[in-house]
Amino acid sequence: MRTGWWILGMGIVVWIGAHTRTMATPPLSAALSATGARASGYAVSDWVSVDRPTNLDVVTHRLSRALTLSPRFREREGPDYSAQFWSGSVGGDHLEIVVENVQPGAEYIVVTASALTHGQDFGSTVARLKTALHPYGVVHQDVNLVGHIAGVLTPAEERAAMRHAWAALKDAPVVRETAGMYVSELGFSPLFSETMGWDGHRVDVEIAIGVNPGHRQTTVYVGTPLVTMSY
Repeated sequence: MRTGWWILGMGIVVWIGAHTRTMATPPLSAALSATGARASGYAVSDWVSVDRPTNLDVVTHRLSRALTLSPRFREREGPDYSAQFWSGSVGGDHLEIVVENVQPGAEYIVVTASALTHGQDFGSTVARLKTALHPYGVVHQDVNLVGHIAGVLTPAEERAAMRHAWAALKDAPVVRETAGMYVSELGFSPLFSETMGWDGHRVDVEIAIGVNPGHRQTTVYVGTPLVTMSY
């Protein structure tokens, strides 16, 4: 099972663009709908690479106030690593704040919002996260949608669903991967503004389709520039 792309695993990832854009939502929705899936949730992850050393306590408290969050707190430390995790709910969204010192000169702040809601317009959530993180540096953003199709697709039906999704994005995949019961395809669409390098290709969108064991339904994820939700 893929556990989702995470900021600390960026060894093979090179960011090319860095502009957040709420207009990512309509094309992702169109791609999800084109597969025949019904929208069931979303996740937005914003992160910044901090240029100067910061106090973890100060940052997490400021962010929790900016996001009107009354959070639960966790902390983790290692020889060259320290992190604080704050999580809670705001307006139906589950929010998590992560402030990490990975090594000297490598500090990240990540804020993730997610909700299991059908067809919710989360433009306000996107704007809220961007505003909260803006004082700390250039804001990078991943936007994900998830939906479900009743029943289990055959391999031929799965390939057809992928083709329909890519057609909606005016694109074709350049990388295809498998992870457990899921097939993932990555490509570059002219409909998005944030791009990255992946396995020697320039990509800005990912589609994953598969079945979780024990569920008689097919799950579809679409995300830009990558799918960060667990599958």
